Amino acid sequence: GLIDPNVLEEIFSHIPIMNLYHKQFNTALRERAHRWHDKSTLGDIFLQSFSTSILFRGYTSYINHFMQVKETLRMEMLQTPAFAKFLEQVSRESEDKLTLSDL
Repeated sequence: GLIDPNVLEEIFSHIPIMNLYHKQFNTALRERAHRWHDKSTLGDIFLQSFSTSILFRGYTSYINHFMQVKETLRMEMLQTPAFAKFLEQVSRESEDKLTLSDL
């Protein structure tokens, strides 16, 4: 691989749980949209989806870990030119041209 699996784990460790939260939110929004009527609202879905202590702890951990992840990425790009080149190529080929740091 281009970089050590432990480094990958450090970089992406929070993604699976954040993805799960957002999939659940997306499912709830889709279900509401499917049953939409004149008196429908979305506020309850936002409250239900984003006010739980588990979600709050997940986001807090993600945010607190963010700067460490950015530094890890920076160091890996400096130490592993092939990794830096890979990230550049993926960014160039992506539709929105975002870098991994932009995400």
